[in-house]
Amino acid sequence: MPWSEDEEYERIRVRYEEYTSALDPILPRLLEDRGLRTVLSSLESEGWKHWHLLAAVVSALLNRHARAAMLETPEAMEEFARSVMEEPSLLVALEAANQTDGRALTQELLHQALQLNLLAFLGNVGAGPRPGRGYNPDTMLELADRRYRYRQLDVEHVCPLGGCGEK
Repeated sequence: MPWSEDEEYERIRVRYEEYTSALDPILPRLLEDRGLRTVLSSLESEGWKHWHLLAAVVSALLNRHARAAMLETPEAMEEFARSVMEEPSLLVALEAANQTDGRALTQELLHQALQLNLLAFLGNVGAGPRPGRGYNPDTMLELADRRYRYRQLDVEHVCPLGGCGEK
């Protein structure tokens, strides 16, 4: 199925619903850390939309809890992520049992999550890197921005990150 900007707007709207549902009980505690707020503000100034940042936080938390559960295969990690996104209360329960410190969500970690999410997006639209070829994150981001307006598309939403618009 070819990529459609109209359909992408709908996917972004759904992402906001899913990510805010998963993070609503968790994000206020994480955002108590000034360092995390600074990291998110810095990433936002690079052009990442709130939905990208929410996805990166969810990915980082899922990866942290998957490692703690000693899930080692990509299939087990994928099944774990799918289960949590289908039932966001699982992430809330995991965080209640083993809270992530906001300081653990570093700029480097969130950049890695943003890159993985970008690769997944490009793979879904048939524009991912070809096997056997080198991967240049800047080139992939430029392609996504130019061809799919990856960091331009957004929908109206309530700022989920606190302090939005404060620079």
